Parts: sequence; structure tokens; C-alpha cells
Amino acid sequence: MPPVVPAPTVAADDARAFEAENVHGVYDAIASHFSSTRYKPWPIIADFMGSLAAGSVGLDSGCGNGKYLALGAPDALTIGLDRSVNLLHIARNAGEHPRDVVLADALDDCWRPGAFDHAISIACLHHLATPERRRLAVEERPLPLFRVYIHPEHSVTVPPPRCVADAWTSFNLRLGN
Repeated sequence: MPPVVPAPTVAADDARAFEAENVHGVYDAIASHFSSTRYKPWPIIADFMGSLAAGSVGLDSGCGNGKYLALGAPDALTIGLDRSVNLLHIARNAGEHPRDVVLADALDDCWRPGAFDHAISIACLHHLATPERRRLAVEERPLPLFRVYIHPEHSVTVPPPRCVADAWTSFNLRLGN
């Protein structure tokens, strides 16, 4: 197993600039190749999406090429959010018909409370430059069900009832339970 390389330390006031250069710029440059290597949905996420109620509305925060946008009930809607314009061009055409996608940062407060029944964020939070930004991306999502997968070196601890995440562990956040 290759050694784990720790994430660089970034000052909070430089986090957005660091992400713009080292994450968003890179993904825009490699979008086509990246998408060609990320075409198969993870079974556990496909199962989760398939378990959602008919007519549900959701968010894929950090949707990349949109491979999860077409999953779920036929009348369910999952909106894709990403910071890579080039990946969003690919995501818009995921599945059999055009998808709804939005260019935004995972921390942008661009949704009204209660807009979504569910959300997913798959292998995305580790791209946020600071632990505080990673925590905010989870804590500030008032959703009834939110599933997050993260890399082990970027674990996020969120106080109950939200849950705790560790190495590729999902958050199953059912508020009120």
C-alpha cells in the first residue's frame, strides 16, 4: 500500500485561493480524462439512490461527471453541484436526458432551507482545503438524509445527531432519530 501523503496546511484566509488553483483548475484541465476513468457508480451509492422515495428531490454536492444523477426512481430529481465547469458540461448529459447542474462551491449557501429530501457528497470533502471548511460542508446542510464518503486522512467529526465519519465510512444522517 502506498504511503498516505498528508494534505498541505493552508491558512483559512487562503483556502479559497488554494482550492481554486489546486483543485478547481486541475479538474477543469483534466475533466475529460477524469470522467473516462470514473464511469461506474459505486454499488453502495447506487443502492442508496435506488432506495429513495419516488418524487424525491436531492443534491449531489461535488457531482463531478454526474454518474449518480441518473440513478434512483424515474421521477426523482437529483441536481448536480460542482466547481468544475468542464465536469458540469459532462454531467449535464449524464443518462438518457439532460440533467440539472449548478456551478457552485460546496460551501455556497445557494439553496433555500428544506429544498432537498436527500443529498450525497462522494469523495468530495477532501478537496476542501481546511478541516473547518470540511466540517462546515456537512454541518450546515439541514437535510433529512445526507450520505458522505471521505478519505481516511480527511475524516470529519460531526456532533450528534449528525454522526461521525472515518475511512470511507458513510454518514447516514436521519435527523430526529
